[in-house]
Amino acid sequence: MPFRSLLVATIIVSLLAASPAWAQQSVVSQADLRQAMTDKAAADAASRDLIRSVLRHDAARAVADRYQLDLSRAEQAVATLDGEQLAAMASSATLIDKELSGEATYVTISLTALLLIVILILLID
Repeated sequence: MPFRSLLVATIIVSLLAASPAWAQQSVVSQADLRQAMTDKAAADAASRDLIRSVLRHDAARAVADRYQLDLSRAEQAVATLDGEQLAAMASSATLIDKELSGEATYVTISLTALLLIVILILLID
C-alpha cells in the first residue's frame, strides 16, 4: 500500500510541476491571434458595407417602395448581423451586386428576398 501511495504522489507532483510549462506553450501566438481578430473584424465590416451598398441602390429602393419595406430599418439590421447570418447575407449581396451591373430581371426577386430577410432579423432581435 505505501508503494502505491508513493507512486500516486510522485505522478501528481510530476503533473503539477509540468503544468506551468504546458500553460506557457501556445499553439497560436498572441500576435497571430490579434491579427486573426483584426482580419475577421475587417472582413465583417467589408461584408456589412457591401450589404448596405446593395440596400442603397436605386433598384433596392424601387423594390422596397413596391413592397412598402423600410430600407432604413433594413440598414439598421445589418449592424446586428454576425457569423453565419452575415456570411449568408454578404454572399447574397455579392450576387445581387453583380446582377445590378447588368440590371437583370431576377434582381428584383433577389433584392426582395434580401430585404425581407434583413427586416425579419431586425424584428426577431
